[in-house]
Amino acid sequence: MKIYYVEGNTYFHKADPISKFTWAILVALVLVSEANIEHVLITSFIVFAIAMIGARIPLFSYAKFVLLLMLGGGWLILFQGWVRPGPGFELLGIHLSIFGMEIGLAILLRTFGLVAAALAFSATTSPKQLSLAMIKIGMPYKFAHVAYMALRFIPMFESDV
Repeated sequence: MKIYYVEGNTYFHKADPISKFTWAILVALVLVSEANIEHVLITSFIVFAIAMIGARIPLFSYAKFVLLLMLGGGWLILFQGWVRPGPGFELLGIHLSIFGMEIGLAILLRTFGLVAAALAFSATTSPKQLSLAMIKIGMPYKFAHVAYMALRFIPMFESDV
């Protein structure tokens, strides 16, 4: 799965890096502020659809990452059910609260939406565009250049894995 910039001609590729970053931050704020699981599910699905259509993220690439999340997410749901008090049920002698498991599921669903937004941003924003946008909003050149250099190494790190 490529998490770094890939040339393209999508809506997200044409958008300004600051606009894309603002969109990703707003997505994160909305997902974190949602308390209802149904709202989190709907919001994550909408973000997923926007990212897949607007940035043309390959579904297979996203699916590979989702499988990794599911492995950790299942344990997160069980852990939250174990540490949170409340009514629930017994599983292998361990009490799991329904409330805690709902919290774990909400965290997992938020992660799906955040991953989709982050992939849309990172796959459609070149390091050069991002550093120029940082300078444009007032960040000192040295810091913007350090960010540019760090982003240039992501493909190399990903190929090592």
